[in-house]
Amino acid sequence: MVLAWQERVAGAVERLAGLIHQAVRRRQCGVLAAFVDGAPQEEAALAAVRVLGPDALAPALLAGVSPSGVDRVVLTRALAAHPTAVADRLDVRCLSQATSVLCAGEAVTDVGAAADWARAAAGWDWITLSRHLAWLAPMAWPRLCDAVGETVRARSVDVGRGLARAMLRRDYPTAARLVRWSALACCLGADPGLDTGAVTHHVDLCGGASPRTALHTELARCLAPAAAEGS
Repeated sequence: MVLAWQERVAGAVERLAGLIHQAVRRRQCGVLAAFVDGAPQEEAALAAVRVLGPDALAPALLAGVSPSGVDRVVLTRALAAHPTAVADRLDVRCLSQATSVLCAGEAVTDVGAAADWARAAAGWDWITLSRHLAWLAPMAWPRLCDAVGETVRARSVDVGRGLARAMLRRDYPTAARLVRWSALACCLGADPGLDTGAVTHHVDLCGGASPRTALHTELARCLAPAAAEGS
């Protein structure tokens, strides 16, 4: 039964990622309610929203506008249906914090899980850091969380090393996640030591047909103009 539930959620995540990807390309905001209302199983759909976290609001974040009230309601429902426990790992709590404050229309403060994450990251080697950042890819947005962003800026070379490792291993889902952090590092004025645009293009070509991988590379590409303006 657990496996069947995980498969339903995984399928819902891919469907939502594909929908968000299309919305980003069309510059269309406010798609979450239609996704949940039209889903064959509402609980799995809300879990998918929970998994994507800030990426569920990608069209609004890219447009620089506040998420619609309807989208915030859907996010709030997703958080309530699948709450974070104190015992959950730090990455989960950090992503949950980011999603919660976006629901409230605020910026993620450097307290709580975000501050705990940054302190823990100071003791991680580059492989461990890359593993955690890959999981937190939905937080790879400018000005979303200064604590995580500062870690990425200060350790941009380690981000690049992790991305290079994923590419050499042909682990394209991980590479797609890390290329977003590489793009963000460039936005923050740091140099990850790789051509982020070239890596993004390569992952697009070789990364398979996963909608979520395609969403990650699309969002990395969207950060490229901001990186160019900041350089």
